Amino acid sequence: MGNQQGLGAMGFCYVPYHFVYDVSFPALIQIYDEDELFQFPVAIIIDNNVPREAVFSELSLEEEDFDLCQYPTQAVDVNLFDVNLDRADGDVSYECFNQKCRLGETRNGRIVGSVPACVNGFLHVRAEGFADKKQLFSSNSEGFADVVLDRARQVEVELVVGGIDFSGTAVASFVRDDSESYTFAFPQSDSLTISEGSYSVLVYAYGNSTLVIPATTKTQCSEIPRGGLLGFFGGTEEKCFDINIPETKIESALIGGGNAKVYILDSELERGGLRLNVERFPTPNSLDELSQNFELFDTKNIDFEFYDV
Repeated sequence: MGNQQGLGAMGFCYVPYHFVYDVSFPALIQIYDEDELFQFPVAIIIDNNVPREAVFSELSLEEEDFDLCQYPTQAVDVNLFDVNLDRADGDVSYECFNQKCRLGETRNGRIVGSVPACVNGFLHVRAEGFADKKQLFSSNSEGFADVVLDRARQVEVELVVGGIDFSGTAVASFVRDDSESYTFAFPQSDSLTISEGSYSVLVYAYGNSTLVIPATTKTQCSEIPRGGLLGFFGGTEEKCFDINIPETKIESALIGGGNAKVYILDSELERGGLRLNVERFPTPNSLDELSQNFELFDTKNIDFEFYDV
């Protein structure tokens, strides 16, 4: 609680402890599939609360003067298509170790070039009228790549809360399975540009609130080591802290919404309109009721309705 929209204003409190310690222990890392196993040990060393810094070689990727793109040793042939397998043109780059090397623009949907040798790198494609595409590509073992681009569609978005067209403040978040995210804010926006794919969707609807959290003072006590010789032998004492929480007014509270996982087809987006139907919650008059609304949010679904524009 506290990270969600509407609860961030409530704040939090903590008691700081300043321990200084050294820790050293081994860790075994394993990477495996059904038939093969690769494992290696590493030493975890903490010195005075600070991780020991690794010593990098002259070719360390952490050095600012190292440019991986200066070593394009692998030939690649990249072809771009739309969902109908018609050729499409776009700008292609290759990412390896957080460095991105630009290949250039395709011609008639194809580009031939060279990239650094890399395991589990990514091809990045940007093309007008299409959603950005990120595709896994190991240039050390692959020389050809076919990339299918999803058409980016602009759709008008409407929100219905509790069976009534909603005109207040709301936020809808669309997170695609490749971590691309799209956010729509009511009533500032009236359309959204997304592409076909699998999405996790969250819809938060807010209403005016007069909920006031009164100022309070808490006393929190903790056992801490005693000073001097008694502390060395495990002696402790109780120390108490006064924590002052100022009065807080929550002007906007969660009154509706839901979440869902859905696969959206391009043929649905092509219709041009999307109506999101969510349930309405009781208007909270206390902190407990506000908390209950967030618990309700986790259990409520979203109904998607596409329509022709």
